[in-house]
Amino acid sequence: SLSEYCQNLKYYGPSVIRRALFFSFMIMLPLYLTTKYGVSVAVIGSFFSGSAIFTTFAMPFTGKLADKFSARYIVLVALSLMGILICAFGYAANMYHFAFLFALEAIDDAHARE
Repeated sequence: SLSEYCQNLKYYGPSVIRRALFFSFMIMLPLYLTTKYGVSVAVIGSFFSGSAIFTTFAMPFTGKLADKFSARYIVLVALSLMGILICAFGYAANMYHFAFLFALEAIDDAHARE
């Protein structure tokens, strides 16, 4: 029912926002990188694979961090930072800058998955 949905939205809302940001980003990123930097699909795949592996191993630590501090605060900061970093990708001057920003986004993504 609608009332149940509204009650659960406060718990699942940040996850929905994070997924919408990240999945829309995942669709456009390969096109952007191949067009702007001429990067191969293999390099793009290695970025996403490295990000997924890092996030997987970091989640137990970020879970403990969320237990120690307010999970709501951590998710709010992480989602805000994720949005800023994704916007900053457009201003990367070269592939090294982009790789640095992508690494920061991977670290932030581990915190946003609370």
